[in-house]
Amino acid sequence: MIVLHPVGGQEGAAPIRTARARITFGREPENDVVVDEQRWPTVSGQHAKIVFENDWYHLVDVGSRNGTFVNGEKVVEAQPLKRGDLVRLGLAPGPEYRVDFEVPGEPAPAAPGPPVPWVWIAVLATVALLVVAAVVTLVVAGG
Repeated sequence: MIVLHPVGGQEGAAPIRTARARITFGREPENDVVVDEQRWPTVSGQHAKIVFENDWYHLVDVGSRNGTFVNGEKVVEAQPLKRGDLVRLGLAPGPEYRVDFEVPGEPAPAAPGPPVPWVWIAVLATVALLVVAAVVTLVVAGG
């Protein structure tokens, strides 16, 4: 279950607790989390969503005008969420939510790490071997 604790001018508001596979955010009333247009004018009608995919919660900007942010970084593709992340809708100051997880009887999951760029590791190892071979050839030829 994901828990979103409202912060950033929303202190005192109740946390959002849900195990739903999709949670939508925006000013329009059909959203799961409806944001007050008068208080937060930089939030779009359909702004963002959190989806549960591949055993993890991800934040997705759904084409908002002023962006969606995690820890101050603009979301440009599905962003995996981890405990402690700060999600902001729209320009600062916008509504913010601190991410947490509740799993009955289990500790909160660790966030998935970035994918290992195996191709780049292989390329760099190959380049390093070629450089070493070139240096050895120069030393042997010059010696």
